[in-house]
Parts: sequence; C-alpha cells; structure tokens
Amino acid sequence: GENIVTAQRREQREQDVPIAGSVVGEQALKNSNDTGLTDLQFLTPGVTFNTNFNASFLVRGVGTSSLLMTAEQSVGVVIDDVVQGIVETTFSGPSYQSLNDIERIEVLKGPQGTLFGKNSSAGVIQIVTKKPVLNDSSMNASFSYGERNELNVQGAVNVPLGDTAALRVSGVVQRRDGFVRNVFTGEDIYAYQRYGLRAKLLWEPTDRLSVLLTGDYRHTRDNANGAWTLRNCGSGLILFGATVFNPCNELQPQGIEPGPKNLEVSLDGPTFTRQTSKVGSLRLDYELGGATLTSITAYRDLDQDIAVDTDATQRRIYSLNRNPSGGTQFSQELRAAGQAGIFDYTLGAIYYKAKPFQEAINVSTLGVIPDSAPFGFSQSAIGPGASSGYLPIVRAKTESWAVFGQVEAALTDNITLIGGARYT
Repeated sequence: GENIVTAQRREQREQDVPIAGSVVGEQALKNSNDTGLTDLQFLTPGVTFNTNFNASFLVRGVGTSSLLMTAEQSVGVVIDDVVQGIVETTFSGPSYQSLNDIERIEVLKGPQGTLFGKNSSAGVIQIVTKKPVLNDSSMNASFSYGERNELNVQGAVNVPLGDTAALRVSGVVQRRDGFVRNVFTGEDIYAYQRYGLRAKLLWEPTDRLSVLLTGDYRHTRDNANGAWTLRNCGSGLILFGATVFNPCNELQPQGIEPGPKNLEVSLDGPTFTRQTSKVGSLRLDYELGGATLTSITAYRDLDQDIAVDTDATQRRIYSLNRNPSGGTQFSQELRAAGQAGIFDYTLGAIYYKAKPFQEAINVSTLGVIPDSAPFGFSQSAIGPGASSGYLPIVRAKTESWAVFGQVEAALTDNITLIGGARYT
C-alpha cells in the first residue's frame, strides 16, 4: 500500500515528497525483529551509527562526534515531533533504546532546518509512534525468545474514553545474558536490560481541535559499556621510551589469547551503562479553514552514567574511567501549515532551552606506582585545549530560538518550485 509520511510536517504520500529519504514501516520493523533504534542502520541505506564516545547517527557519512554534551548533532533525532537535543550516549554501543509501538521511522537525508527549525544539516531521523484511536478497544502483544535468554516483550492497549477521548498505553521489556566471559570476576558481560513505558491521551472535543498529551519513560542498563576483547597486541603503554605495561602480557597468565574470535576479558574496574530518559509533551492542533495551527510543548530529562575499564586488564593501570552526564531540555514550537491557491506552505518558530551536564572521574596508576597504592593519577579532560590532572564538572546552558518556513508553488502538474529559509 501507500506510505503516508510527514517528512514536510504534513501528511503526504511518500512518492509525492521531493526529499531524499527512506521510510521503515511497522511491518518492516516487525519482520526484522530488531530491538532498538540504532538497528535502523541495517534497514536503511545511507545510515550508519557511530559507536565512539558521544555515539551518533551519520547520514551519507556525515554526522557529529564530539566529547562535549553541549554539541548538538548534525543528524537530528525527532521523536513524536520532539527534538532530542541532548544526546543519549555511551562509550561504545547503542543508545536510544526501547522504542516501541512505532508507526513508522522516516529518514530524511540532507539539510532539513527549514522544516524542523533545529540543527539538522545532515538529515533527520523522525520516529512516529502510534496515537490513540477514538472509539476503539484493542490490545496487541508480541513475544520473542532467543539464545542467551534474549527476551523481547512488547504490548499496547487502546481504551476509548467516551466519544471524544482515548488512551493508549504501550510497554516493552528487553533483556539478554552476557556472552563475553570476565575471567577476573567470573561474570558474563554484554548483558543488558531495557524497559520502556509510554502513555498517550487524545482528546478531540470538536472536529477542529485535537489535544494530545504524552508521557514516555525509558531505562537501559548493561554491564559491558565500552569493554573490548583484545584482537592483537599493540605497543602498550610507553613512558619515557620504555614499555611499562602491555595488556597481552598481563592477560596471558589468565589464559586469554588475543585474536579475532576472543570472547574473554579480565577486568577489575567498573564497566557499565545506566540510562534513564523521561519525556512529557503536549500537542495542540487546530484546523483553521485551509490551514492547521500546531503547538508542541515538551520537557525532557536525561540521566546517564557510563564507565569503562580502559586498560582492559585486571591491573589498576587505568581502571576507573567514569562519565555521568545528561541534563534537561524544554522546547516550544509553533507551526502553521496549509494551502492557498497554488501554494503549499509550512511556517514556524521554535524556542529551545537546555541545561546539559557532564562529569569525568578518571583515576589510574599508569604503572609508575604500585597497583596497591591508596591513590592514583587523574587525567580527565573534556573539550579542546582542556588541561589534565583534575576532575571536571561541566554545567552548561543553551538557549536558542528560530523562525523557519518553506513554500511550494505548483506551477504545473509536473513542475513545483520550492523555497525555504531559517533564521536562528
């Protein structure tokens, strides 16, 4: 059938949208059995996910990778019309997990700032989750089970509240046992647990007015963030021309042989991800003749704590590398979309305010003092030109506003001129 998309902030057939992009529908997501948004790179051409620190999406090879939490991504992620300005990140691994009850995912390639009003010079990944349906009582659930006790349970229920309102509640539970053995602790790492709950309340008192209130909660935790298994032996740690530490030499007595199929580690330091996201939004749509007026008010709170044993051995050479981060964001968007004669237009304004934070706790012996020493060296540094030897605590405030718009003029049945602009 036809794909109906909102790539231009209004409903259109996908083939009528003059934007390079891809749409992954509900059935395609079900058939893939993928469990997180980062798996989108396996479903859509031109999309990859950079798993380095401050992990991010890349579209056509273009994206943002920065140590600074204040650096917004050039590939914008928009969930139910709410820009995810503060990045969900890990040292090495997927973020934006446990999204469920999805109607479709739209990947828009190239600059989209004239339509979305926020930083999106490389593209936009827009996730549209299912809305409540009036006068409909329904429930659905799915369950899958795989090796390593991998479990994926999702469900949703739609409840009518009279003739003008409806409530939709969806939830997801995902988990898996680890598959990499930590011989130092006897624990299997790369295990994860993810939980998500979303509630949407729709009220349509008249044919013209629609009110949608949304609350979303997601939590992710694992025991292997950034942990790597050694594939080969490098130079190790060299100080003043001398090798003071070589991980392969340290792991050999543990029976670990580096290689492409090595699935064993020996870690003494903390290695984990703990991530919680809370979002609340209120959307108002009002039909005014040939135009639709839209207001979207949203608040988001993100808290994440990540740690990795950097030296990848049971030694205290560089075992504590921990970075709590997150913050809060508020956004208010006003938009008008409609048609007048041969013109289709989208005009809007957005206000955005965020308070991201980032900390770094970083302690090591560097092999120059005994592992049993009651102290260590700190080498933490965040940002270009930052000096080392301290524990940084970064608190930032970001505030911006923008006006944006796009106008299409259908000159003939086969020719349409499109112009757009944004001032930030």
